[in-house]
Amino acid sequence: MALAGLAAPSPDFALVFNPAEIDAPRGSSVTINAFISRPGGFAGNVTVTAPDVSSLKIKLKGGDTKSTTGEFVSFKFKLKGGGPTGVQRITFSARDDAGRVRNGVLSLFIF
Repeated sequence: MALAGLAAPSPDFALVFNPAEIDAPRGSSVTINAFISRPGGFAGNVTVTAPDVSSLKIKLKGGDTKSTTGEFVSFKFKLKGGGPTGVQRITFSARDDAGRVRNGVLSLFIF
């Protein structure tokens, strides 16, 4: 039963990573899947943008922007041998066609 005066939440989306932390050695490649959570039946297009990670000596292969109406998009990172080690928090951004922006953070543990 709906309460008078309260509207149902509108469909929305969130950008999430599962797992939220990925471990990878320097000199390797890693595929990162950015998942689009779609509560409330949101079915629209979402464009996910990876951040510039060149200062971490990481090369992004295949482009830094991916669009989908599906569950996820994938990015391939190549970690160069001379890059920093330790946990690097990498923030991705997502935008739907209505202009709403959501961010998601991935922890990349480089060893």
